[in-house]
Formats: sequence, C-alpha cells, structure tokens
Amino acid sequence: MEIRQFRFETRRKLGVLSVALAVLFAGATVDQGSSQTPQAATQERQGMAKQSKFYCSSKALSPVERTRHKTLTDKLDAARKAIVETEKGYEFQFSPSDVSLTELAT
Repeated sequence: MEIRQFRFETRRKLGVLSVALAVLFAGATVDQGSSQTPQAATQERQGMAKQSKFYCSSKALSPVERTRHKTLTDKLDAARKAIVETEKGYEFQFSPSDVSLTELAT
C-alpha cells in the first residue's frame, strides 16, 4: 500500500510541476506552422495574458529560498529518468533511490 500511495502522491505532485512548466514554456514557444501574421499573434497573446490569473512575483522567494530552489531544481533535472507525454501534459519520472518525495514536493 505504501508504494501505491507513494506513486499516487508522486504523480499528483509531478502533475502540478508539469502544469507549472507548461505555463513557463508556453510563453517561450513559437508556432512555426501558424498562418497568423506576427501582429495577429501578438494581439492574441495579449488577449490571453489579460484573461490569465497567473502572476509571477520576483519577491516570492528570499535569497536563501531562491538558492535552495536552484539547488533542488538542478538535482531534479539531473535525476530525471524520463519525460512521458500524457493526455493532460507531461510526466516526469524519477527513481525513489535518487530523489526523495520531500524533494519532489518542495
């Protein structure tokens, strides 16, 4: 039962992580197959930005927290075993021997 609970919690938390990454990468992607003019694409992005309730605060983390976040990010990036595309986004796979559940949740 513990393994099943671990998998559930890991998938749930990775789902949250994948949503955050999707939002982050959504601003950096370019649709090369689009027939829109650059101006129309810019207007569309501006319209979407006005509807979004996602905000980023540069003061959300203290310098100590920012350093810890960077350390954990580097560790998770190095420990990631695979990225699997699912219906709802992406799943990042880790080995429990390499990364603790606490580190994934932080």
